Amino acid sequence: MNFKTGYWIDAYNRIEAGYHDVNALNSYDENTPNDEQHSDIRNRSGYVSYKYFEGNHALETTLTQSSFIKKELDAAYGVSDYKGEIPSIEMKDTWKYYDKSVFVLGTSYEKREIEYTQVGAPKEERDDNAKALYINNTNQFSQLVLTEALRYDKFSAFEDKVTGKVGAKYLFTDQFNLYTNYGTAYKTPSMLDMINIWGASNFDLKPENIQSFNVGLQYTGLTINFFRNEIEDMIDWDSATSKNINIDGTSIMRGVEISYEQQLMQSLLMGGNYTYVDAKKEDGTRLTRRPRYQSTLYTTYMPIKKLAWNLNGTYIGSRADQDFSTWPASKVDTGNYFVANTKVSYQIDPTWNAYVKVNNIFDRYYQDAYGFASAQRSYYLGMEAKF
Repeated sequence: MNFKTGYWIDAYNRIEAGYHDVNALNSYDENTPNDEQHSDIRNRSGYVSYKYFEGNHALETTLTQSSFIKKELDAAYGVSDYKGEIPSIEMKDTWKYYDKSVFVLGTSYEKREIEYTQVGAPKEERDDNAKALYINNTNQFSQLVLTEALRYDKFSAFEDKVTGKVGAKYLFTDQFNLYTNYGTAYKTPSMLDMINIWGASNFDLKPENIQSFNVGLQYTGLTINFFRNEIEDMIDWDSATSKNINIDGTSIMRGVEISYEQQLMQSLLMGGNYTYVDAKKEDGTRLTRRPRYQSTLYTTYMPIKKLAWNLNGTYIGSRADQDFSTWPASKVDTGNYFVANTKVSYQIDPTWNAYVKVNNIFDRYYQDAYGFASAQRSYYLGMEAKF
């Protein structure tokens, strides 16, 4: 269930609230095809936000509470169950201090608490917290747009860190621009990364230090973006030790993204995208489950205002993976498949929408993860209501 609502108290004050709830019983394969494992999951999150508008300022305070519970009903090793709570608060001020100039000042606090039980061991508890202070600034001088961001994070379990970003975009015309960005990031391991429900825990995981750079252009419906991401101490699964570890050195992901979208006539929209990624560890081996290239084509046709027909297809190129049915896991190549889907929807009235969709039209056998087949051709009939 998803719920979201908002209410204007007056022209200067607004409150919002939301709630998300997932209750699931899963059956799945584990390490080898046709295993039968079960898990019981309950994830809930909610937030309350208050916004105050005064002059050129927009002040916002948001309180969030998240909880998650999972029980592995057939666990023979690893974590049999865990329960976590994440309360947080964020406050920020968005200030439009000049024409096309915006300054954001914000702060946040988050606490993470978890209880978990390893098979054959007593229950354990872990908790940590993080505080942050950040500023963002955007200015437009004629055709030039500049952005800057700076963030300071203070962690109870990791080293404190300062990260930032700078970017520039030049608008030659309304239809053509060039842009570039450089930024740093600091990704701390999550509680689940450290306790690792599938094997041994590792509380010595280090955060990932990330540098990213991109440059590109946009012309009418065409976007070309070149990127390079460098990730030091990347977190990854190690089959030999059955736990998450930091990959030695700096892993690099570099490539290009190309997308194009065009409305050919009032009732027909067509587009497509292509991504090439060279993702390797420092020793030159490929990072797993990252296709070297993939592309998507899509079209939406609306013969009448209330009726829409969408058709899309995605091709996944070669991809490195691991076969966990062997010990230690062996390297395999997957990918090289095409999957097409279609959906027809009809807007009955402003509230109700009916749809029919077919996924995997050509009934293609493929695997997103090696050893685990994806759904065959699937049919869906549904109704959606928005009010």
